Amino acid sequence: MGCLIAALPFALLIFGPFLVQYLIYANTQDMVEIRVVKAERVGDRSGDGARYLIFTPQETFENTDAMAFRKFNSADLYGRIRVGATYQAYVAGLRVPLLSWFRNIISIWEVEPRPDATPVPSEAAIPGRRCDSPHRSVGSASGGQ
Repeated sequence: MGCLIAALPFALLIFGPFLVQYLIYANTQDMVEIRVVKAERVGDRSGDGARYLIFTPQETFENTDAMAFRKFNSADLYGRIRVGATYQAYVAGLRVPLLSWFRNIISIWEVEPRPDATPVPSEAAIPGRRCDSPHRSVGSASGGQ
C-alpha cells in the first residue's frame, strides 16, 4: 500500500496533462462554420513542436494532434485546407489569450458558403500583414475528413 501511495504523485505527473486535456476537450466541443483567411505552420522545423494555425474573420483556431480524440493527422488535415474556402469544423478546447491557447480543429470538411457569410478580406486588408511578406499557399482539398 505504501508503494502505491508513493507512486501516485509520479503517475499524476505523467498522466495529469492528458487528463486535464481530456476534461477540457470533453466539455468544450462545438460545431462551427468557418471561412479560412490564412493558414500557417508555426513551431520548430523538425515538426515535433509544430502546430498549425487557421485564421478566420471571427476567430483563430489551431490544428494539432489531440490524444483525447485519437487525432494524429493534423499535418494531413492542414494540407487539405484552402484559403478562401468555407468549412464545417468540429472543434474542442478553450481560447485563452494569456496562454496562447486556441480551440483545436478535430475534423473539418468543405461546404458551400452561406449567403450571409462574412466575406474573406484580401491579404492586404489583414491588419499587420505586409503584401510583400512570404506566405504559405494551402493545397487543394482532397479526400474525406
